[in-house]
Amino acid sequence: MLSYFLIWLVFGLIMLSSASVAVGYQKFGDAYFYIKKQLLFGVLPGLILFFIFAKTDYHLLRKFGLAIYCLSLILLLVVFLPGIGSAYGTHSNSWISLFGYSFQPAEFAKLGMVIFLSCFISGKGREIFNFQRGFLVTLGIGMIPVVLVILQPDIGTVSILFAILFGLLYVGRAKILHLAALAAAGFGGLVWMVVAAPYRAARLTTFLHPEWDPQGIGYHINQAFLAIGSGGWFGRGLGGSLQKFQYLPEVSADSIYAVIAEEMGLIFAVGLIVLLLLIARR
Repeated sequence: MLSYFLIWLVFGLIMLSSASVAVGYQKFGDAYFYIKKQLLFGVLPGLILFFIFAKTDYHLLRKFGLAIYCLSLILLLVVFLPGIGSAYGTHSNSWISLFGYSFQPAEFAKLGMVIFLSCFISGKGREIFNFQRGFLVTLGIGMIPVVLVILQPDIGTVSILFAILFGLLYVGRAKILHLAALAAAGFGGLVWMVVAAPYRAARLTTFLHPEWDPQGIGYHINQAFLAIGSGGWFGRGLGGSLQKFQYLPEVSADSIYAVIAEEMGLIFAVGLIVLLLLIARR
């Protein structure tokens, strides 16, 4: 298991260094700006926390589960405060900006949901089979952060939080009939959120048919397709991406997988997904 994570970490840093060269130089005059930032603010604190939690009995999380969950809810509420909550060019007011630093509290809420609801559901035991006292109570608690993110609104994060809630209920042995009703309600809510906002419907349409607006809203997807397609089976070679040179948006973040496929090829890109599935299985 540890070897899987090490492979991901090392390879991820190599690909970040390759993908962010052009944008780092263009924005900051330093081709290695993003890799330096990731090492300092991502890898270093991540490794420290990794070793701390590896040596900590996870049963202790039961004592702090409620506090972590409440803190995540407070942070989700803070994004609505003027001067603190930010949208960062999107339609969602989902960021907190303080003292030059910014983060999305919804990311912390994902962890808070997993920790607290795991404790809560395990404490329910067989009572989770009861619709009112078990399933409905758990669902109500889990829907609080989902509703707060809906109000931001961030449909992508809403989908992830809802999937986490559904997965926890499934692992907690909730009745299939109750889960089926929840899945139907979730799908209906997703459709409503898409229809209610024209820009979401436009995103969905573009996702299905990006060729309809290649220079407008479909630009990002089309450039990703070009990167993946031009990589072929075996890729252009490490550092050989052309799309990363100001063609593909967000090459150091959202689009880095397209750069991986372009430089390393389809076989390697699929192999990374297999590796991720192995980690998920463990």
